[in-house]
Amino acid sequence: MKKLITISFVFLSTLCFGQNSSKFHHKLSQEIIDSAGFILRGKTSHFTKDSISIDDFKKMYVGKGLVRSCILSLDGKGGIAIDFWRIVDSLNDNVDTIVNRKTKTLSFVLTDSRKNIGQATKVIKVPFSALTWSVGTTPVRYRFKTDSSLSTVSTALSISISYGYTFGKSTITSRAINNKSITIAPFIGLVSADLKKETVTTPKIWDAAKTTTQTNVAFSYGLSTSFARNNLGLVVSLGFDHMLGSMSEFWSYQDKPWIGLGINTNLGILK
Repeated sequence: MKKLITISFVFLSTLCFGQNSSKFHHKLSQEIIDSAGFILRGKTSHFTKDSISIDDFKKMYVGKGLVRSCILSLDGKGGIAIDFWRIVDSLNDNVDTIVNRKTKTLSFVLTDSRKNIGQATKVIKVPFSALTWSVGTTPVRYRFKTDSSLSTVSTALSISISYGYTFGKSTITSRAINNKSITIAPFIGLVSADLKKETVTTPKIWDAAKTTTQTNVAFSYGLSTSFARNNLGLVVSLGFDHMLGSMSEFWSYQDKPWIGLGINTNLGILK
């Protein structure tokens, strides 16, 4: 139990002071760029003499009707830097070869073309998706009625880890990037659980034996949905707890479903 408390404390400290540096896979198209009033600029330090032009290169990356995966980040100079993922185009099988063979340094930047001090910044909204790891805690759980125990709302120390599909939208200006997302993911974790007269399968025998209340650790598993802004999310979970340790077979909520409310923090995107 002391270990569980320590782990939970470390996790909560991470929520307070940690920052999410993971890179989303944005889905960028020329239509999104045009509708937001941004301009796509390309810059290269070297092309071989038989290389394609910047304009042709742009068309391969962000042409009308094309949606490309990329990473968007602030370049620190008032622009939005674009790092495109590897391109394989069904209409032009050698695009990937040309991109890697013909160029040495090439970068693209989105700009809102502000020219005057005090001019309003423009906003571009770009969808993204990814597979993400998250660490969370679900301290509030509603447990359904069993044969020997009433339905109840319980609070307990808990920690869990999840891995699932994230999708959402980034709201980007030349000053900041804010991500709003939904993640659907299975989870596993640990939670503290009490054995007492109200939570055992045989309360009369428990009471007659004058057994004192004890706290065990339970293994948690289930499915969660989180609603997040940047790296912090509100989580709604459907889960089950399997108590471990002494006299756990008497716990009336063993492997019974519960609905929980908690928070989590994103640890990075692997896809």
